[in-house]
Amino acid sequence: MGSEGADQLGFRNATPDDAAFIIANLEGLAEVEGRPGAVRSTPHVLCEALFGERATAECVIFESESAPVGHAWFFERVPTFSGQRVLCLEDIYIRPEHRGSGIGARAMALLAALAKSRGCRGMLWEVKAGNDGAERFYTRLGATHDPSILSYEIFGEEFERLAGGD
Repeated sequence: MGSEGADQLGFRNATPDDAAFIIANLEGLAEVEGRPGAVRSTPHVLCEALFGERATAECVIFESESAPVGHAWFFERVPTFSGQRVLCLEDIYIRPEHRGSGIGARAMALLAALAKSRGCRGMLWEVKAGNDGAERFYTRLGATHDPSILSYEIFGEEFERLAGGD
């Protein structure tokens, strides 16, 4: 696919019918990040997060020539220091056969326009350490990295202990 595909790129809101497509993409992302088998989400869990009564995220499906080529999972927040709304990109995934044609850059531009239309002043996301291709891609877009910020997580037994569980 040449640059024509990138020019024709659009997106639509994901629906519960997209759950299998999104999970397959997440498995592809986990593979790229060197974490095969990391995806534990199921269609039910995914649909609760995106479409349930207490939905906490949104997802769009990128399409080129009416065919799905990737997705973006995101949410909005207001960082305390800036006090300005931002779009937090949990992940963006363009299927391998569509990479290198400008679709990724166009997808990021579409997300930026969506964020701006909602009153967001910027976008935030994380990149797994060692994903040099992603780092180069985001730098080409004009994004910067703050090396003073570390990302932490707590799950499993440690989370249960912290939460006062057994």
